[in-house]
Amino acid sequence: MSDDALAPIVYIIEDDDEHRRALSELMESAGLTVESCSKPSESFELIDKDRPGCVILDIRLPEVSGLSLIDRYAPLPIVVVTGFGDVQVAVRCLKKGVAEFLEKPVHHQLMIDTVQRLTQISVEKCHADRIARQLRARVASLSQRQVQVISQALLGASNKEIGVNIGLSPRTIEKHKQAAREKLGDLTEFPLSLVLKELSLLLGEEPVASPTSMGRFTH
Repeated sequence: MSDDALAPIVYIIEDDDEHRRALSELMESAGLTVESCSKPSESFELIDKDRPGCVILDIRLPEVSGLSLIDRYAPLPIVVVTGFGDVQVAVRCLKKGVAEFLEKPVHHQLMIDTVQRLTQISVEKCHADRIARQLRARVASLSQRQVQVISQALLGASNKEIGVNIGLSPRTIEKHKQAAREKLGDLTEFPLSLVLKELSLLLGEEPVASPTSMGRFTH
C-alpha cells in the first residue's frame, strides 16, 4: 500500500451548507484532506473504509437520523456534532461506538485536535491491519506440521524437544524448520506476539505469552 493510500481523509456529512463549508475549510487549514456531502445517501459512495480517516457526522439530517448511520461508517472513527445537547442521544451514540460527541458551536481548536487524534489512530490501525494481512498470507502457505514446528521453535524449544513433543526426529524437525523459513522469509519485521497469534489461530489454540526474541526459529 502506498503512502498516499495511508493518508487519512476527513469525511463531513452535514446538511447545513454554511456549516459544512466552514468545517471543510477548518480541516483543510490543518492540512487534512476533506470530502463532504449533505446527504447520507451520497456518503455511502464517498467513503472509502479501506483507508484511514474520520467521519464528522451531524446527528440531525434530512433523510435519516445520524444515529442509524453510525454502524454504516465503521470501522472509521466518528465525531458526532449536534446543535441540540441531548444527554440521552449522547449516551446512545457513545454506546454505539462513536469516538466523540460535540455540541455546536464547537471550538475550532477542539475540533482540529479531536480529528487529528482520531485520524492518527485510524492510520495506525490501518497500518497494523496491513501488517497482519501480509503475515497471514505468509503463514497460510505453511503445512500443519510446519506450523507445529515453528510455533515451538519461536518459543525457544530445541529440535530435540520439538521432536519429542510431536514424535519426529531432530533431523526431520530441522527439515520442517528450513522449509518454513523459505516460505516465511524474514519474520523480524513482524511483532513476535502477532506471529504467535496467527500460528495459534491455525492450530486452533489460544495465543501464548510471547518471549522477547524469535527463539530458535531464525537461527
